[in-house]
Amino acid sequence: MSDAVGVRLRSRWLGLVVFVLGLVLIDRLLGFGLERVLDASTPRARALRLAVEAPERNYDGIVVLGSSRATHHFEPSEIAPRLGVEVVNFGVDGQGLVFTRLLGARVLRAARPPAAIVVQFDPGDFCKPTFDRAFVLAPLAGRDDLVRKTLGHDWRSRIKLTSSLYRFNSLGPSLALSTVLPTPDMGDGFVPLRGRIDPDAVVPPRDVCGADPLDPTLAALLVELLAEADAVGVRVAVTLGPRLRDFDGIPEAERRAITEARLVVERGGAVWLPLDESTEAGRFGPAYYRDASHLNEEGARRFSRLFASELAVRWPDLGRLGSRE
Repeated sequence: MSDAVGVRLRSRWLGLVVFVLGLVLIDRLLGFGLERVLDASTPRARALRLAVEAPERNYDGIVVLGSSRATHHFEPSEIAPRLGVEVVNFGVDGQGLVFTRLLGARVLRAARPPAAIVVQFDPGDFCKPTFDRAFVLAPLAGRDDLVRKTLGHDWRSRIKLTSSLYRFNSLGPSLALSTVLPTPDMGDGFVPLRGRIDPDAVVPPRDVCGADPLDPTLAALLVELLAEADAVGVRVAVTLGPRLRDFDGIPEAERRAITEARLVVERGGAVWLPLDESTEAGRFGPAYYRDASHLNEEGARRFSRLFASELAVRWPDLGRLGSRE
């Protein structure tokens, strides 16, 4: 190899190194800027906003965690007066146990954590990983070790999280808007669904587990959350919600997931409330549903009253705990 060829190769390698270092520098600078925007504003995205604010809040009663079946089923104005405590709904549409685990951990870090948390469980939580959906919390990976560890569950995810800019992905425009527009008030977190399903056109809920086996790494997320709550003296209730179908129509894989969840909850010293279609009280008619998996506003009120009455039996002293100073 001639000296001229060697010089050209070294020049190309140097150019490549400079190019890569430039990309890394741009990534870090843009990520740093978005971090500062996140610090200086209130995120408009519900999931990220709840996670950012969770450790800074003071809680007086119950926090409800879960998916859309928490957001649209647990009405605090029906639950709170029956239990004598404040209730806030931290459910987020489209999320699952991964998100619930991370948000729950941040709630438990508050200087004054809630007296209790309620986890709305879906059978799919134990057989369908939702790490990709929980990536909405990736902006917190640089400041929350649990978020970084949980979202980086495989090598692909860990590579993605090395990019400061990728963590914000499509959230940049939303964060920019949050600096100039007022942030909507989430109130108590409950979002009612209006309308009523056509009983002649009911499509049964999909089989959320299908042929997928139970995933022990997902069950471990619930085990960890129960242990953390116990360590700070916070009670936990895990509950199922109803769907519009006959109990006999529940697929076998879902039944296994429900059985495993009940065992995890009971071993963790928490309360298991199976208020689904397997119980007589949990069988709601079509008039109470917006679709086969979600109650409408009237159904949510009925379910919330049922939930409150069941929880009051198990935790009769909750009102005293929720009013602690």
